[in-house]
Amino acid sequence: MKLEKLKMLAQDVMQWSNCDTAWLDHSEDEPAAVVGHIDEDGVTYPVATIDCDQYYAAQDSLKLAKFYAASNPGEVLRLVRAVEVYGAERDHARACYERATRILTGIHALLYPPRFTDHDGRTWQFKSPLCEEQMQELSDRIRSLPDELSAINAAKNETPNSN
Repeated sequence: MKLEKLKMLAQDVMQWSNCDTAWLDHSEDEPAAVVGHIDEDGVTYPVATIDCDQYYAAQDSLKLAKFYAASNPGEVLRLVRAVEVYGAERDHARACYERATRILTGIHALLYPPRFTDHDGRTWQFKSPLCEEQMQELSDRIRSLPDELSAINAAKNETPNSN
């Protein structure tokens, strides 16, 4: 089920969020697992009876009732909201990471390739005809690192849009 559909379904029944308790109802001949609300005076307000007998697992009725009670609309909406916030935080962290990667990759692209030695034992080194320009650009990029890192930290500390 899609998260938005789950959110919509929970919002449609928010008035039932207080149905967050499960218990065994002994008022009939056979005890029944019930989901509902128990007020501060101990008065029970059953909403659903869980009967697993038809599935050959009667002992699971109370376990299933407790699960249903725990997944009440208020709790579902809280979890959906957490997923939305964590998703926004993940996207924000990814954007910060990608920005830092672009900065460092840009600097790395200006560096000379490493020296290498061929099979004859000769060592080769690349010398750029644009050395002065490249060194100046490298120097400028390195000097801009503190500002770029500050911008990344500022972006990291912003609260992601969690609407």
